[in-house]
Amino acid sequence: MSNPSKVEMGDLGLPVLAFQSGGLVLNFNNDVAELLQRSIADAAPYYRISFVPAPSDKRDEYHELEIKLADPALTARTRQGYYAQPLAHD
Repeated sequence: MSNPSKVEMGDLGLPVLAFQSGGLVLNFNNDVAELLQRSIADAAPYYRISFVPAPSDKRDEYHELEIKLADPALTARTRQGYYAQPLAHD
């Protein structure tokens, strides 16, 4: 959601939140062991990238994020974007 005031209840479902935050979305089935194995295998290799976003001029200014990988066989699951905030004034 590029505007937090336009969020609807359907936008807050667990699969949607998992996807938008870079998590693995698993379709539930009765094979819990297989789901756990997929989760563990998915969590094993990872890299962490971070940055300090510049403050915005206005509150809740949305910025999309895009990660490009040199190897097309790899997948990057990341947040879709973030809401920049102005500097806090005391």
